[in-house]
Amino acid sequence: QDREMIEYVCNALADNNLGEQSEELAFFCLNKLRIQARMSLDFKRRIAMVDGAIGTIIETLTLFSEASADVTLDGCGLVWHLCMSDGDRRAVVESGGVESVLNCCLAQMENGEVSTLAMGALKALAFDTEAKAIIKCMDGMSIAFEVMNENVTLAKIQ
Repeated sequence: QDREMIEYVCNALADNNLGEQSEELAFFCLNKLRIQARMSLDFKRRIAMVDGAIGTIIETLTLFSEASADVTLDGCGLVWHLCMSDGDRRAVVESGGVESVLNCCLAQMENGEVSTLAMGALKALAFDTEAKAIIKCMDGMSIAFEVMNENVTLAKIQ
């Protein structure tokens, strides 16, 4: 049943990404996935097992990184959850997740909630050797420093 739900939600996201690009639909789908991934390790594993799911999640995050703090918040939170396991982290990196999260950091820097989840996702991604190289290549340390400066009152970011 979880697999069917993940497939349905990811197919809706993929169709939305190619077509209308509805912020409301993207938010709804990423929010549902994030809530379920947060509550269940098994659900998180099932997301990674659905063909194309992680790529679709990253694509959605990339599409809405500047336009929607809500979509970015749930997207970065979901990426952070997925990156807590080595295999899923690898899939996120291979799907362009590092670049997407860094772009979210830049686009939503003034939003403390988004910045907190984006920085958490970067921290989890940094356990991957290739992700570290991408972070370095994209000047990720400077981006992280800017986020920290922009959100000096948030202990979670510091």
